[in-house]
Order: sequence, then C-alpha cells, then structure tokens
Amino acid sequence: MSNKVISFLGSRRDNRGFGEKRWEKWRPNISLCMQEDFKVDELILIAFPNNQDLTALIINDIKKVSCNTKVSVINIELGDDPWDFAQAYDAVEKIYNKLPKNTEYFVNISTGTHATQFAMASLMMSGSISGKLIQVAPNSSTEQRSHTAKGSIRFIDFSLSKYDPLYSQFIGSNKNNEELLKNGIKTNSSSYNSLINKIETVSVRSNTPILLTGETGAGKTQLASQIYSLKKSSERVSGEFISVNCATLNGNSEGAKSSLFGHTKGAFTGANSERKGFLTLADKGVLFLDEIATLGMEEQGMLLHALENKEFHPLGSEKRVKSSFTLICGTNENLKEAVKNGTFRADLLARINLWSFKLPSLRDRKEDIEPNIQFEIAKQNKELGHKLRFNTEAKEAYVAFSKSKRATWLGNFRDLSGSISRMATLSEGGIIDLANVQDEIYRLLSDWESNDHDADVFNIEHFIDNEFLYNESLVELDRIELVIRTCLSSENQKEAGIKLFHSKSKVDDCKNPGSRLANYLSKYDLTFQLIAKKAAGAL
Repeated sequence: MSNKVISFLGSRRDNRGFGEKRWEKWRPNISLCMQEDFKVDELILIAFPNNQDLTALIINDIKKVSCNTKVSVINIELGDDPWDFAQAYDAVEKIYNKLPKNTEYFVNISTGTHATQFAMASLMMSGSISGKLIQVAPNSSTEQRSHTAKGSIRFIDFSLSKYDPLYSQFIGSNKNNEELLKNGIKTNSSSYNSLINKIETVSVRSNTPILLTGETGAGKTQLASQIYSLKKSSERVSGEFISVNCATLNGNSEGAKSSLFGHTKGAFTGANSERKGFLTLADKGVLFLDEIATLGMEEQGMLLHALENKEFHPLGSEKRVKSSFTLICGTNENLKEAVKNGTFRADLLARINLWSFKLPSLRDRKEDIEPNIQFEIAKQNKELGHKLRFNTEAKEAYVAFSKSKRATWLGNFRDLSGSISRMATLSEGGIIDLANVQDEIYRLLSDWESNDHDADVFNIEHFIDNEFLYNESLVELDRIELVIRTCLSSENQKEAGIKLFHSKSKVDDCKNPGSRLANYLSKYDLTFQLIAKKAAGAL
C-alpha cells in the first residue's frame, strides 16, 4: 500500500531562503520526505496562491531528497481571517472532498495555522478522513545545522483504543448538537432523529445553503433558528439570525427589493432615508427566507447574484455592498413544479437545493406527540408564571386523541401549541381536567373540518348530540365513527350490518346483522336513514 500524505506548505518554517544555506535548516516538508523508515509515495501539498515561488522551490528540493515522491499542489483560500476556525474547517473540508475517497491518508500537522491544524485533526477524529496524523520535528541544534537535517517523525492513530475517551467526547458533542436542533425535545421517531443527525452534520461542517421543506406548521422556522444557534456555538457564523417571510413581501413592488437589498435616499417615491436590507443585516450570520416560492422572479435573480458573488447593489445605488451570509430557505410548495410552471428560477433552485430536508408532519410522528405535549406544557409554565399540569384522566384522554386517526393535525405543531395554550388559559388552578380536554377535542375537530372540506375529516357532532359524546370513551367514539362511516358507504342497513357484524369463522354469531346495527344505533337516537339525511345536509 502506498503512503499518501496531506501536508500544508509552511510559509515560515519551509521558507529558509533560496540559497544553499537552506539545507542547513530544518524544513518540515523536506524533513517529511527524508525519513528512512517512512517512504512518502505521494505528497498532496496544500499551498497559498501567493507562495508560488516557495512552492516551486520545495517541490524541487523534495525531488532531490526523494526522487520517487509524487507531489501535487492544491491551492487554498482561507477568507478574510486565516485564523478563523469556521473558515479554516470549511476550506479544509472542501479540499478533502476533492480527493479520492476510500483511501487512507497520513496528515502532516507540523505546518499550517493553528486553525487549519485543528480542522484537520477534527476531520480525522470524526472519521471523515481515514488514516493517521503525522508530526515531524527538528532534533538537536547540531542536527539542524547539518546537511541532512531530517529531524524525527511520530504518528497519531485515532483508531487506537487509548483515544476512545476523546472520541467519545467528540461524539457526545455531536449528540449535544442534535439536542440543540431538537430544542431539547426527546424525540422517539427514528426517521426524524436520523434527519436531525444529517442536518447537524451539514450545519457544523458547511455554510452552503439549506432548503427546509414540509407542510405549514411543521417547524421550519423553529428549526432554522436552532440551526443558527448551532452554527453560532460552533463558530461557523458570528452575525445575526434574520428571519423573513417572503409571503409578506410584494414581489412586484420596489418595497420587496428594498426590504431584501436596501435602498438609498430618494431611490423611489417614499424613500426618504437610506435603508439597510435584510441581506446586509445578515452579514456573517444566517438569513432565513421562509416561503421562498412566493418571491418574485426579479428578486430571485438578484438573490442568486448575491449568493454567488456575496455582493449586490441596493436600490438606487451604484456602489456594491458586500455580505457573506448563510442562507436557509423554507417552503411548503414543490419548487420543481414551480420551475416547470415558470414561477421559480431553475438556477436558483439548483443553488439552494444542495442540502434539502423534508420535515415530517405531526401526524406522521405520532410517537413524538407526547414529548411535544410536555414541551408545550413547560413553555406555558414559563409564560404563565405558575405550574400547569394535566390530571391523570385528562392527560390519558388528550394523548389518546392526539395519536388517533381522528386527529389530523392540519396545522401541525401550530395546532398543538395553540391547543395547549387554550387549555392552559381555561384551566382552573393550573390543572387541565377532562372537561377542558373534551371541549378542546371538539374545537379541534370542528376547526379541521372547516379549514379543509376536501380532506377526509370526520366530525361526529354532525350525527350525535354532545350530551352522548361527553360520556363516551375515545375507544367507543372510534367505534361509533366506524359504524357511521360504514352506513354511509353502504346501500342499505342490511349491507352495513353484514360489513360490521358478519363473521366468516362464526356463521351463527350474527343471524340478523341489520337488526343488530339498528339496536346499536338506537342508543344514540340514530337510524340508518337518519344518518343518510344528516350526511346530505337534509337535517
């Protein structure tokens, strides 16, 4: 197996002049290739563009001490601050992503800034780069003055068991990041936890755009805010979190462009003073553009230019404004369909769709409903300033309803948050009782039906008076719903009775299913014919 080494060009340590006396000095990359017990087959030298002369010299000197070593050069850009870890990590990761994968690398950390050294070590500790760290060092002062100042070499292998505690600490940090993204809510959905894990990885390793999709109320804004908090804590961003709902901007007005990009005084009628736009305010921070599909085509083009060039012109200004912001977009629409329909730019979608994550609806995360109920209760405790809780039967009833098929949660987490808030407000002494829960259940069912007539939302109150419903368990309510739905899908009472009560394994179990159905319905003052009339709106 060949030894492939990644190493930074040392702009100071490798630079010992261009005369013959340079051979009397210890130089890390030359030392690396002079080791008798470690043959460097390929050296990937990471250099800065302004060090071309030094790079050429080091390559020539390597050929003199190790003629069989293949040297390839990759230039690196560290941005405004070469000591900034976030920038260094991003730059180093981009370089590594260009290299062949499934390859073991030795990484020399004897050169480079502290930021790049730490970035390389972090990538290896996380398992992103497979291999070992190398550190070369000078020996005695006498050795340094000699013609063969090769120094010494040592290896750090993170796969060894002695580094397990450090690795565990690193993994623990990742878990803390995931908890931050989930706002401290202990979720049980394996698919959602896997999604959060991917978002955490992308958030701490890259500042490229992120697209969050999903239904209204699925938590896109909240997650965007948590991503910002994670990026801020990991020093990937240092600016502010700017959240904008594009639906509130008029895509055909100067006001939309002004809001996003700013304007100069007198740029248009009513522009009485200069204004900084949201893109400027988000410099070095995170800009969250929710409902991005509602942005006008002209604004989309201006946004794309600002993303690619990190600069733009405010309205009425010939002077360019620079802004290096991280973009997160949110939408509940299909942007690919919007591109086909001509309402969204294909080039902008390609730019923001590098990382796309679809947030599941609340009804698709039934196992996470109870933890989110507890989260909302804790939030109400803080807002109300006193202890709030369910009594036992109320909690059981509300949780059971929340997980049942009757709970469609059309507004997702907004519905859940509003529901807990209403019950908290109406509760006596901070205790949510069964009556509070029952009132809230019927309110939710009514709201869902009125908000989505095309959805398969069933309101049992159309068929049965509340005085019956209050006294029934949720299990019985589901049974009643099944019976009424079966009646509505059947041509007559006998057919409905057979569907409900006939058993192939017990032929004599129900000799007259139609009569049995009639007896069941009579408990609720219903008949087969009455159900049909109520469904048709005749009563």
